[in-house]
Amino acid sequence: VLLILFTSGFLAGFVQVHIQTILQITTESNMRGRIFGFIGTISGALIPIGMGVAGFVADLTNKNIPVIYIGSGIFILLISLYIVGSKDIRDFLAIDYSPRDGSKNNKTNDIVEKVSTKNQNLGQIYNSNNNIVTRSVISLNLAVMEKIKNKLKQKK
Repeated sequence: VLLILFTSGFLAGFVQVHIQTILQITTESNMRGRIFGFIGTISGALIPIGMGVAGFVADLTNKNIPVIYIGSGIFILLISLYIVGSKDIRDFLAIDYSPRDGSKNNKTNDIVEKVSTKNQNLGQIYNSNNNIVTRSVISLNLAVMEKIKNKLKQKK
C-alpha cells in the first residue's frame, strides 16, 4: 500500500505539469488569468472542505483507516462509473472522427466542421449564461477546440 501511495504521489507531479501545460497552451492569453485564477480559487476552497470531511469520516469510522480507504475507493469508483456512463458527458466530449462520405480525404474537413459547429453551440450557451463556473468551463473548452481546429487546418 505504501509503495502504491508513493508511486501515485510521485507521478501526480508529472501529470500536473502536463495538465498545466495543456491549459496554458490552449487558453487564450487574455483569458489565461481568469481561468487560472478560477482554478486556483476552487482548488484552494476545496482543501479545507476535504479536511473537514476527512475529519468527520475519521470520527464516524472510529479512525479505522482500512474502512476509510475502502470507502474512498468505492466513492471514486462510483463517480468514475457515473462519468463514463453519463450520456450528457459523453455527448459533450464526443467528436466523431469518421468522415461522412466514407473517404479518408475529407476526414480533416469533417473534423474541422464538427469542431466549428460545437464551438458555435458552446458560444450560444456561453452568451446566454451568467454563471461564472459555466462560463469559465465553456471558455476553456472553446479555447481547446479552437486550437484543435487550427492544428487540423495546418495539416491540410
